[in-house]
Amino acid sequence: MTAQVVDELDDINTWQATSFPVVVSASKSVAEGHDGGSAIALDYSLTGTTATRAAYLAQTVQQTLPGQPQKVGAWVYGDGKGAWLRANLYDAAGGAAKTVNLAAAVDWTGWKYVEADIPPGLAMPLKFFRLYVVETVPTRQYSGRIVVDDLTVRRAPSVTLAPPAKVVDPMVLTDGAIGPNRWKFAVLSDAQFTADAPESDMVKQARRTIREALAQSPEFLVINGDFVDRAFANDIALAKRILDEEVGGRVPVHYVPGNHESYGPGDLSEWSKVFGAPTSTFDHKGTRFVLRDSSLGSLRAGGFAQILDLRRQLDDAARNKEIRNVVVMAHHPINDPSPTANSQLADRKEAELLVRWLGDFRASTGKGAAYMAAHAGTFAATRTDGVLLPLTGNAGKGPTGAPDAGGFTGWALVGVDGAARVAEAPYRHWSSPESGWLKLELRPHVDALELNVPGSLKVNASAPAGATVVQENRRVPVAFPVSADWSGSALLHLGPAREAPFWSIAAFDPATGQLTGLRPGTVTLTVNVNNTIKSAPITITR
Repeated sequence: MTAQVVDELDDINTWQATSFPVVVSASKSVAEGHDGGSAIALDYSLTGTTATRAAYLAQTVQQTLPGQPQKVGAWVYGDGKGAWLRANLYDAAGGAAKTVNLAAAVDWTGWKYVEADIPPGLAMPLKFFRLYVVETVPTRQYSGRIVVDDLTVRRAPSVTLAPPAKVVDPMVLTDGAIGPNRWKFAVLSDAQFTADAPESDMVKQARRTIREALAQSPEFLVINGDFVDRAFANDIALAKRILDEEVGGRVPVHYVPGNHESYGPGDLSEWSKVFGAPTSTFDHKGTRFVLRDSSLGSLRAGGFAQILDLRRQLDDAARNKEIRNVVVMAHHPINDPSPTANSQLADRKEAELLVRWLGDFRASTGKGAAYMAAHAGTFAATRTDGVLLPLTGNAGKGPTGAPDAGGFTGWALVGVDGAARVAEAPYRHWSSPESGWLKLELRPHVDALELNVPGSLKVNASAPAGATVVQENRRVPVAFPVSADWSGSALLHLGPAREAPFWSIAAFDPATGQLTGLRPGTVTLTVNVNNTIKSAPITITR
């Protein structure tokens, strides 16, 4: 493996020191490097608040890393204070910065080379953003100084790999809407506002999301964690006020705590004063909902009693003829679909146990089983062993994933078939046909909607057609996992051209995005994304 120094850190003007939140301080200065040359010192004070706090050393112009690096590292003069040392990278796919861990704690003094593995699957080339120290423990208040020298990458010879095929799970409706035969509930997560700015864009996005969800007449609303960014009493009070003002008792609200509901106090004490117990179970129209606390990164960290109770709830649901499905909801996902996998349940044995329990429940009873989570900043939907694994992205905070891979802001509308029959034995595993007891509409916020179609097309010719959602600085293709409802005028066939009736002027297949001219005339194509509608005419000529 070849090592290459990509920045010697001998030019202090190409780096800047920043901190978060504002009470934390950070400054930079020139220092002696590990080899006698120049380096950059980061002086920091992680004091003044019990919230998570960090001091950053960031490049003013991000460094493009050469080739396909597998590791990134630097020489660091440690201060022994124990801060967590991390770095951020951007990949070519876009989305939020990817985080890698250089050291669990700066517990050494003097020079040491530290490095992190770069997760496989990131789109090359990578850009280096920043290196930083972070403290999450409220009682650890300290100042310190580290010196950083010789930003280095290590890489193997470059190879060209075909991108992995996108797996489209049928639980997400990419064309159509939840029908009247299903009852509906709404889910949002990761708004992440604070009481420091009660009229901020984050608060406005939270309110907007609730309004959009309630407009679809759900039977209840679930907030699956990280509604707030910090959990001091005034932050929790603002969360309560927003819910009171926007929901006003029109539907029940079930609030599952996330990791940010513990930030500040270090536990759920302030949150629980207002919102009650962090775990609960309720039945609704034949579906049992088991809400669990993963605020400290795992269910076990939230109390082993809730794991024992989950086992009891599954056993009872298996026997109970009135229960046809079970949905477990917690903030942390079993698996984080991003290459870094930073956001999944920390205890991998626990994650395996949950899948096994739910898979066994599905296999032995034929009843539906799902685990619905958030936290990863990405909308996604997968399944394993018959267990559905829907994942909601962010309602307010900027997403982590790329826009074409679930990296958008929005919410989920979930439809449950209350009359779904128990699956027969051959149909209880992931590889067999799914009964479709649960369907999702993953709805992005739509600031603008663009319909991209050719104005004209010749008979027997085909061309791509599609739509794009615009939100802030993101352009999100209307394709899995985005939900949309495609329609058209009477002589436009929706589906493959080979299945079109003889009188059709054109065919549009939402699954492939292909528009095909069949005979002369004009048709109209329409798309509806989260109640924003766009139409365009298409003329077919000889």
